[in-house]
Parts: sequence; structure tokens; C-alpha cells
Amino acid sequence: PVFVELRHLVEKNAFPPAGEPARSEHLLDYLERHAGLGSEGRTWLETRLERDIPSVLVLLDGLDEVPASDRRRDHIRQLVASLAGHGAACRIVLTSRPYAYQPDSPWRLDGEGFVDLELAPFDDEAVRAFAERWFAAQVARRQLSAPVAAQRRELLLSVAGQERLKPLAEVPLMLTMLADLAASGGASYLHDRAELYERSTRLLLDRWNGQRGTEGHAN
Repeated sequence: PVFVELRHLVEKNAFPPAGEPARSEHLLDYLERHAGLGSEGRTWLETRLERDIPSVLVLLDGLDEVPASDRRRDHIRQLVASLAGHGAACRIVLTSRPYAYQPDSPWRLDGEGFVDLELAPFDDEAVRAFAERWFAAQVARRQLSAPVAAQRRELLLSVAGQERLKPLAEVPLMLTMLADLAASGGASYLHDRAELYERSTRLLLDRWNGQRGTEGHAN
């Protein structure tokens, strides 16, 4: 799998000058120079694309987060079309929030053979599976001990099972926030919806600021 955050692709100016079409080579340049692929990794990918070996999955994330989208839209569409032109060798998943990909959206890729899928709300089984895997990952990374992880996993599940908080747990992003807060041991505010929203917002802003290299924290 090849994971690409589209906003980073744009921020690194990985596209050709205006008026010149974007091709899969521009994505490979970006992966080699800015995403740690290196020359050997690039050769490996190019070989499979050229020989139509079905082994490449390209995950293009955050179509709705592209800066200056009106100026970059054509280049991204061209890039996707170029990747799709490799046939079975390259499978593509492109993500966007629903509001930015409506039937009348200029971003739509109707002519590229894409199928629209919308992420379904998590049911109880999916919530439990997420919780088990999320806390298992915390143990594997040695961020929590196994006993503490088990205790806080059950805390998360108890919160997610409450009728007034269940709509939050059905949304993967919010469930991730709940898991993060449960991992910190915040049992009290997990049961207070207003404080839960406030702490989740602070957590998101702190992370986004960190990703953008912004100093300080959310106030």
C-alpha cells in the first residue's frame, strides 16, 4: 500500500507548472523525495506498474483538505486518471468527507470508473472490534501495560454503550477520540458530553497544530 495525504502532496509542490498535465511520475517523485520511498522503492513500484503486476494499492487521503483546491483540482484529477491508466496493476482508494463529494461537486471522478462508497456508522460489533485492536496496539507500542489497557478498554466500551453517547461512538473519528481520552484514564469527563466535546476538540487542535509545526496549544 502507498498512503498519500493529498494536502501534503500539494504543500510540497509536487505537481508540474500550470498548463502541464500531472502524471503518475509526479506522484513517484513525491514518494521518492518526501515520503521515504527512496530510489529502490521507486524502482520497485515502477516495475510493477509497467509490467501490470497487480500489487499496488494507492490510498489518496483527504480530497476535501486540499489547499487552493480550485487551482489544484485539474492536476489531481489528471494524476488519478494517470494512475487508473495502469489498469489492474494499480488499485486506488480516494477519500473525502461527504460534503465535498456531492453529485454536483466539481471534484467528482465519474469518468474514471470509480465506485462511490460511504463509511457506514459503526455498530456494536465494530465498536468492540475497534476497541480491542486499538488498545492491543497501545500494549504493542508499550504505551500501556496489558492490565491497564484491558481496564481502559472496558471503560471505553461502557461509555460507547450509553444511549446518549452512542451516536458519537458510531463515528470512527469520534470513537478514536473517545479511545484516546479513555487511554488517559479520564473516566469522569467521558460521561459528560459537553466536557467530552471540549476535550476532544482540544485534542484534535493540538494534533493538527503539531502536524503543521505550530507552536503552543489550543486555548
